[in-house]
Amino acid sequence: MTNVPLSCLLLLLNANIFSGACVVGEYGSWNPWDDCSETCGGGNQSRWRSLCCPTVNGAWDDCRARYNKTELYLFEDRNCSESCFNGGTYISGLGCACPQRYRDICCSTQIDECASSPCKNGGSCEDLVNGYICTCPSGLTSHDCSTDCFFKSSLYVGQVSQTIDNVTCDRWDVHLIPGNLLASKLPDPKLSDAANFCRDPDGKGHPWCYISGNGLKTWEFCDVLFCEGLYY
Repeated sequence: MTNVPLSCLLLLLNANIFSGACVVGEYGSWNPWDDCSETCGGGNQSRWRSLCCPTVNGAWDDCRARYNKTELYLFEDRNCSESCFNGGTYISGLGCACPQRYRDICCSTQIDECASSPCKNGGSCEDLVNGYICTCPSGLTSHDCSTDCFFKSSLYVGQVSQTIDNVTCDRWDVHLIPGNLLASKLPDPKLSDAANFCRDPDGKGHPWCYISGNGLKTWEFCDVLFCEGLYY
């Protein structure tokens, strides 16, 4: 409700009396409704009217007693702006019931499930209703691309560089040269890009790498998980 100074009410009331706009001893006409408290989603607005009574030095209590009235002002409230956006439904006393993907008091804000960048390691995010899907780089999986594993060993481009015996892998370009048949089967754009990450260029069925020990070159399978059961 709008707060109206008493002095202004007195001036308005006496002006109405003298102009014949109200009947002495009765309540005058309702003033216009206040602006709604909300533009959507359900709000409230008020209006008021006052007892029509001439006063002497602001003697309102005498006026009430004289005409047997308990209140100098009457107030009335009502609901307003019962509208919702984007297909929302207004429920009296509760506000807007928003459809999926929308929120706030008016259902005007669309929820972006990808806004928090949930896909890790360069994965791309697709926004869905109440969820998201990550498209992961080859070699990474799980719902947020956080797990380093493989579906097909020859396509693995993850960054595991340890063997099953916890030996650090050698770099591929130490043992291979560009254009070499095995080097050409690496899934990386360039031989140097493979670094010392586990790969399976010759189709052994599991990522492996070269290792050096006691001056001998050999190889060993890597500690890379198969993705089955990890994707969800």
